[in-house]
Amino acid sequence: MPKDAQGRTTKHIKCSCKHGYQDRECGDDIRLHNYARKGRNGEPGWRCTVCCDVKVASQADIEKAGKT
Repeated sequence: MPKDAQGRTTKHIKCSCKHGYQDRECGDDIRLHNYARKGRNGEPGWRCTVCCDVKVASQADIEKAGKT
C-alpha cells in the first residue's frame, strides 16, 4: 500500500465536489482522498473518494512512495 511522507494512505483535502455525509463528518468541501501512485498524467497524487479527481502530490509524498 503506497504511503505519503508522513506514512499516511489517506488525507483530508479541499475538493469542489458535493457529498452530504462527508460535509457533515469532515467539514464543508473537505473530502477524504486516497494516495494514488499513478494519478493525473501518470503522476502521483491524492484521489478524491467521491469524484475521483486527483490532486498533485508533494515532492515529499512522491519520494516516500518510491521507497515503499
